[in-house]
Amino acid sequence: MNNIAGVFLQKKEWAAARDIYLDVMTVRAAIFGKNHASIAITAQMLGKIFYHLSDFNNALKHYGLALAIYKGEPMCLKANHPLVTKVLKNMASAERLLISAESR
Repeated sequence: MNNIAGVFLQKKEWAAARDIYLDVMTVRAAIFGKNHASIAITAQMLGKIFYHLSDFNNALKHYGLALAIYKGEPMCLKANHPLVTKVLKNMASAERLLISAESR
């Protein structure tokens, strides 16, 4: 399923990729638990997809989930880790666009 979602992602078919990645995250959570690195990676990917769909609230929700997993147990990544800094950068961009959209 993850590979199929990746194909839709590469084709920029955001809605199809979103639907499959949501299923991927559900399956991975059932297999690995909700604090596993694969959940963080999938959540980060969903954040990107929701961002491209201009659904900034859901983008922030999924980026936040990825960040919580990266920084929490068992990963415990530091604030300067590349995965953490990338998520924070993406969150800041989504927040700016959300504020801009709400002010219109």
